[in-house]
Amino acid sequence: DIIKAKLLIDFLIGKVNSSANKSLLNRIIISFYGGEPLLNMSFIKEIVLYSQERQNNHIVFDYVITTNAIYLKKYISFFVEYNFTITVSLDGAKDNDAYNAEKTIERTIKSVLNQSYKNLEYIYKEYSNYFKEKIRFNSVMHNLNNVQDVFSFFYSNFGKIPRFSELNPFGVKLSKKKD
Repeated sequence: DIIKAKLLIDFLIGKVNSSANKSLLNRIIISFYGGEPLLNMSFIKEIVLYSQERQNNHIVFDYVITTNAIYLKKYISFFVEYNFTITVSLDGAKDNDAYNAEKTIERTIKSVLNQSYKNLEYIYKEYSNYFKEKIRFNSVMHNLNNVQDVFSFFYSNFGKIPRFSELNPFGVKLSKKKD
């Protein structure tokens, strides 16, 4: 909800501006994640613009987003303009990304990964310095991938070493927990 987000920003600014804070420069990091945040780009833009209006010599806002990169090409100029740090969440090559959807829609998975990969290639080529400095990768480890394959995929394609995290078992069907 946009109103709650703006109230939180105002609350944080109030705390930073309080007499108890002795820091000369305060960085407030705003992070967008969960599901696919780029599906609500109007929210992201409104929050960034709202926070930018409140930024000054004493308060600086930094932005972070986690995305699957499907819509990244469409909005990359905005992210570059506001110096976002972007985490791309992919589990590696096509064969490694099977938990992003049910196997019954495997064709959709391949389509999504192809689009994500094309977008990343575009940004790698057109915004190479930004890509080097501000784009990172996270891969979820599970029984359908392995560290070496995922590492090789990202390093050979983009010169990046991904971060690794475990598959979160929360909300997983009982029949799938063992996997």
